[in-house]
Amino acid sequence: MVMLAWLRQFLGNKRQATASDMIGAYGALLDKYPGFIMDVTMLPQSKLKMKVLLKTLYGLTSDPKLHSLFTEGFMSLANFQAGVGSDPVDPNIIPDDFATDDPPTAQELERTRRLASDPAFSAKLERFIFWQQALAKEASELDREWTGFLRGDSV
Repeated sequence: MVMLAWLRQFLGNKRQATASDMIGAYGALLDKYPGFIMDVTMLPQSKLKMKVLLKTLYGLTSDPKLHSLFTEGFMSLANFQAGVGSDPVDPNIIPDDFATDDPPTAQELERTRRLASDPAFSAKLERFIFWQQALAKEASELDREWTGFLRGDSV
């Protein structure tokens, strides 16, 4: 992919990373950790640079599929938060085999009670809620920013 000189200068020239390198690395992260909340340091570039890159690439194409991918990529930046650390926050906090009938059986109710009283689960749930709130706040901000960009605000 050809990268504009100004975009290369903005993104940095440490290893001559191309836009496709950065988008590829970003896409690989989103594929590896679907729906997870990750530390901002996991991004291939700063969040600001990723925003500029995604907006620029969106503006360089008329392909609706690419428009959709760049829009989704922009909105997914909310999943990257400062302070998460090296252990991404898993959105799947309830065990996969945790299902209940309607109405739940006595065994299912007891399993729910045990899960709710488990300190490890409680800590995982608290961490998830904390970071989910940060993600939701930023997602609203990103939505406003993307809407403004589509209306013609500057990159």
